[in-house]
Amino acid sequence: MKVCTTDELLAVTQYTLAETLYSEKQYDEALKNATLALQYFKKDPNRLEFANKTYELIVKYTRKRILEQQM
Repeated sequence: MKVCTTDELLAVTQYTLAETLYSEKQYDEALKNATLALQYFKKDPNRLEFANKTYELIVKYTRKRILEQQM
């Protein structure tokens, strides 16, 4: 069993919540949680996979918003 810090657990939870909110089309809340998670993941080189996933989620959000504005 891996032991993790409270900050790490919070960041993983925020990332998971961001994914869920995005899939439920709550884009603004998803972006807020992804941004908070990313602040932690950028500082922890062992969590690079979560940093990458979080960036991908933010990019999806940004593309969605750009497409909505163009319509």
